[in-house]
Amino acid sequence: MVTRKVPALAAAALLCCTAAFAAQTINSASGYAQAPDAKVLPQGTVEVSGSYVRSAGINDLVNSIALPPPCDGNGFNLRALAGVSDRVEIGLGYLGINKEIGDAHAFTVSGKVSLYQKPESKLAISMGAAYRNWSCDMRTTIVVYTLDMDLPSVFSVYLAADKRWGAVAGSPWSWVTTVGVVYDRYSSSEQGMGGADGLNLAGAVTQIIITDGNVPAESFVQPFLGVQASKGEWSVLADFKPRLRKNSFNYQSEAWSLAVRKTLPNKLEVTAGLTNFNLPYTDSNPGIFVDLSYRFNK
Repeated sequence: MVTRKVPALAAAALLCCTAAFAAQTINSASGYAQAPDAKVLPQGTVEVSGSYVRSAGINDLVNSIALPPPCDGNGFNLRALAGVSDRVEIGLGYLGINKEIGDAHAFTVSGKVSLYQKPESKLAISMGAAYRNWSCDMRTTIVVYTLDMDLPSVFSVYLAADKRWGAVAGSPWSWVTTVGVVYDRYSSSEQGMGGADGLNLAGAVTQIIITDGNVPAESFVQPFLGVQASKGEWSVLADFKPRLRKNSFNYQSEAWSLAVRKTLPNKLEVTAGLTNFNLPYTDSNPGIFVDLSYRFNK
C-alpha cells in the first residue's frame, strides 16, 4: 500500500509544483512571453492579465514598394485564463493595436490539456489550441492608389513538452526547458485596392504579391523552444519560433521574446522585456512589453 502511495504523492507534488509556476503568455495560454509550455493553471484558479506591447516592423503587403509604410504601433492586451480541472485550462483575450496606418484588434479563445506527467523524470507534455480572429481598419496611400488592408484569422494547434532541471553545480537557479511543435493556419484575406481613377493597385505595382486583392489561406508547421531560469520570486525566460520560409510572402515573422518575471505580494506578477509580437503579414522588429497579472483562487 505504501509503495502505491509514493508514485501518487509524487505525481500530485509535481502537478502542484507545475501549476504553481503556470503564468500567462500574451497569446492567452500559460507559458513564456509568446510560446506556450506544458503547464496548466490549477483547478479553481482564474488569472486576469493586462499588457502593453510596443510593436515595430514592415508589413509585407507593401514591402516591395521603395518606401513602404512602417508597421509600428502600441498594443493593449487584456486576457483571462482559468483552470477548469487539474489538467485543463481555458483562456480568452482581447488585443487592440493602434498603428500609424490605422487600428487593428483581435479576439482570442484558447485551451490546453495536460496529457502526460512523469514525476521521476520531471517531464510533462500538453496539447493546446487557439483561435485568433483579426479585424482592422488600416490603409495606406501610394501615389494616388490606396490599399485597404485586411488581416487573416489564425488557428493554431500545438504540442509542448517540459523538462524540469534541478540546480546545476550548486547554483540557486532551477531550469525548465520546453520544446514543441505548432500547426498554424492563416485564413485568406481580401485587400481592397484602388485609386482616384478606379484602377487596381496591382496595375501600378506589379511586384506586389496580391495581384487580385486576395492573399490565399496558408498553413505552417513550426518547432518552438522555451527556456526559463528561476530563483525565488525571480525568473528569466526566453522563447523562439523560427520562420521557415524565407523566400516567400511573410505570413508571420519569426517569434521571439526575452523577459524577466517577478512574483509580487498580493497574488500579483509582473513580466517585462523585449518581444517582436506584431500583426500577421509583418516582418517584425523587437519592441518592449510590460505585463501585469492577478490571480484569484477559490
